[in-house]
Amino acid sequence: MNYHLPRLERLLLRPELEEQQKEVWRPTWRCFCCQDTGFVQDSLIRLVIPDYNSDKDRSVACRNCERVYIYAELVRDSLDWRFTPDTCEKLDRIYRDDWARTLAYQNQLRKQALGLVDELAERKSIRLRRRSPEEEMEVRRKHEEAIDR
Repeated sequence: MNYHLPRLERLLLRPELEEQQKEVWRPTWRCFCCQDTGFVQDSLIRLVIPDYNSDKDRSVACRNCERVYIYAELVRDSLDWRFTPDTCEKLDRIYRDDWARTLAYQNQLRKQALGLVDELAERKSIRLRRRSPEEEMEVRRKHEEAIDR
């Protein structure tokens, strides 16, 4: 049986995210020490307080940005204020450097993957040479016509 079904375009749930997902996610916060929350991230706290336990110990106030002062009156007595602005600035730099290394690594992995795909396509191809841009457009047009039939 030959069913002639219509071809429909995709309807994206969140079209505004389509372009963003083509790139590696990047943080939007200004302070990497606290990720703009006002509280130093647990993984960074452990660089200064190795046996830190977030369930039992006080949260550490970030002194690298002004965010913690939004909550200061409400939670002053329940925060650990021992980290100096200099310590928080160093933790911020550590996290920024770590993020830069992660981004470089992700880009390297993408380039390798793309290279492997290109290499595999060339090995599997029976063509003696690569298609020109004009030939490529013609092939795509013919392919679309075949699909629409």
